Order: sequence, then structure tokens, then C-alpha cells
Amino acid sequence: MSRFLDSYRKQRVELTLEMGDHPSRETFLRLQELTYRIGVYETFQTIYSAAKAMAYTNPADHYRMFDGFVSLLMSERIYKSKSPEIEAKRETVFNTMVSFVDGYRKKYSRYVFKYPCNYIDDISETMNTFLSVWLAHRNTYFEIKGV
Repeated sequence: MSRFLDSYRKQRVELTLEMGDHPSRETFLRLQELTYRIGVYETFQTIYSAAKAMAYTNPADHYRMFDGFVSLLMSERIYKSKSPEIEAKRETVFNTMVSFVDGYRKKYSRYVFKYPCNYIDDISETMNTFLSVWLAHRNTYFEIKGV
């Protein structure tokens, strides 16, 4: 997670420096997408940090916090492509994301919060996997290379 975040931050600084007074449309869109992804990754870092404390006191609340943020990401704005190939790819990746979310929700609906360390490891793995699928989905809208 931090590798992507560091790379995105570095790219954002570089873009900001090269933009000048009249950025191109492409530069502006790339900067906007980088800023959005940084916000998502930083939020996941915060949620992960909270897991370390909340796993010992109230892991169910922590899980609801995590799942609530995922729900927001699942409903982020989606716009259609004129290309049927791109639209098919987007649909495939989105369906993979939906399937993953359904799977982890099923897992955590019967999860036994026995040992806090296990929950921290499990939720970390769930977050990282979700972010990988989410990133593949975002890349069908705006691919950022060099990460």
C-alpha cells in the first residue's frame, strides 16, 4: 500500500511543478486522479492504523468502518466508454470487485474475533486485496503508469 502511495505522491509533486499557469487537459486530469487515489490510500492507511487499536477493544466497529468506506468506493461515479472493448473490460473488473466484496462480507459475517492479531492480519490482507482490485478498476478509467 505504501509503495503506491509514495509513488503517487512523488508523481503529484512532479506534475504540480511542471503544470505552470496553463496546464494541459491531460495533465490536469492526471493530477486530479493522482489526488483522488492518494486520498483513498491515505484513508486505508488510517483504517489500518485504527485496526491496531480497535482490534483489542471493538473489532466489529472497525470492520463496519472499513466496509462503509468500501461501500463508498463501490458507488463512485462511473461513466460509460464509447469503446465496447473498454466497457467490457470495466464491467469484468467491476464484477470481480463486487465478487470480492461479497466474499469478504460473507467471511466477516461469521468471523470469530478470537485473537486481535488474527483480525489485524486478516483485515490487512482484505484491504490490500481490495485495493488491488479497486486499482485495476480505476485503471480502466484512467491508467497511471510508472507505479
